[in-house]
Amino acid sequence: MLTCKKEMVEEEVPESLTCDICKTSFSFEKDWEEIEECQHVHFEGGYGSVFGDGKRYKLDICQHCIKRLLGKFLIEDLDTYEEDDDDEDDEDRVSRDLE
Repeated sequence: MLTCKKEMVEEEVPESLTCDICKTSFSFEKDWEEIEECQHVHFEGGYGSVFGDGKRYKLDICQHCIKRLLGKFLIEDLDTYEEDDDDEDDEDRVSRDLE
């Protein structure tokens, strides 16, 4: 038989996230919607990369900086919306499209 006891364990939990571009800090407690829209970029340079072979990089960037820096280059992925449409099954969609 396994017996258990209760212990208080200290653990590190995220408190805030800071955009590496604009340095705005978002609180996990109050700014969770902003944090959900932040993007976390992690990559490793490959052979012949301008970043250096095997070098690793990371970047946390808020939605406002993404829009400001990349907005004019971003292309909306309209195909994603069709895949997320759970209200119709394939037969209904095909018959509707054929009408």
